[in-house]
This record gives sequence, C-alpha cells and structure tokens, in this order.
Amino acid sequence: MKLPLIAVTTAALLAGFSTTAAARDIAAGTTEIGGATSFAAGSVRASSDGSTEKTTVSAFNLSSRQYFQDDVAFGLSFTRIDTDIESSGSHVGVTQNKLAAGLAFNKSINDNVSLNFGPSFLVVGERRSVDFANGDAQGRGIRLHLELQSFVNEHVAFNFGGYLDKYRLKNENTDFRAYVTEQQFTAGLSVFF
Repeated sequence: MKLPLIAVTTAALLAGFSTTAAARDIAAGTTEIGGATSFAAGSVRASSDGSTEKTTVSAFNLSSRQYFQDDVAFGLSFTRIDTDIESSGSHVGVTQNKLAAGLAFNKSINDNVSLNFGPSFLVVGERRSVDFANGDAQGRGIRLHLELQSFVNEHVAFNFGGYLDKYRLKNENTDFRAYVTEQQFTAGLSVFF
C-alpha cells in the first residue's frame, strides 16, 4: 500500500520531537494571519519520441484562523497556483484559485514548536489556456493540511508544511472531468494577535 507523502512527512516530524512540560498552546480568542509560498521546476524527457516537457509551478497561500477555543480554530485560506508547461513547441498555462474553509488543531510539541493540522472543504476554479484557447472548470473536494510552526516570539512563527487536496474538476461546456489529487509543500510566516 502506497502512503501519501504528507502522511510519511507527518510521521517523521512526530517521531523527531518529544513532548515536554513546556507548551506552545494557542488561547481562545487568538487570530492568526499567515502567508506561504512554494516554487517548483522540472523537465521530463519521453523515451518513446525524445520530446522534452518543461514544467514550472508557483503557488501562494494566504490564510486566517480564529481560535474559538484553546488550540482549536476555524480557518479560511486562499491559494493561487500558476502552472506553465512547454512541450514540443506547444504551451499550456493553468491558473487555479482555491478557497478552503475548515478546522485547524494545534498540538504543542515544546515551548517553541507546535504542529497545526486539520480538514477543510475545498472549492476550486481553474482556467486553462492551450495556445490561446481558453477553458474554465470548477470543482469541489477536501483538503488536509499539516504545518510545523516554529515560534520566534509569542506573535510570530515560521511555518513549514503542506497540504493534500482531493477534488473533482469539471467543465460543463466541454464534458471535461478529472479526479485530482495534489500535494503542495510550503514555507511561510504567521502573525498572532
């Protein structure tokens, strides 16, 4: 059975830390505002025809969490992902906008580090351009997020983690349907007040 990369990463993070008496708990009434970014580039050479495909992906995530009880928050996040694919003289550009709303749980690891995780309902809008031909698709699904938060002080933390999205994407005009599973790894900063 193949485990998702985010599950393996979670297990490794949890195994690397031991809980102590000190804690990085987040009190009810706290608001968290955060931003994160990621970038990836790669190429694929097909052995059958020798063609090369180059891919560039950049993403930006903006999130807000309101803790309604100690270590439990309602979260809202917006993610924009831009993908550029060049293959055999053809160009494909894909822009995705994702809105996720759900719960976030904080688990203190020690006095400077905590683990933040939780599920969200996900809404996706996608615009695809293939050599100047555009197409729009919409989708709904779920997101599971996991972040390691390293606190600089009580108001600022660096975030390292990612999310796993599973959703169905469809375009009613073209009968395009896709079942999508995506993993994204991010690094960012959160402010607590």
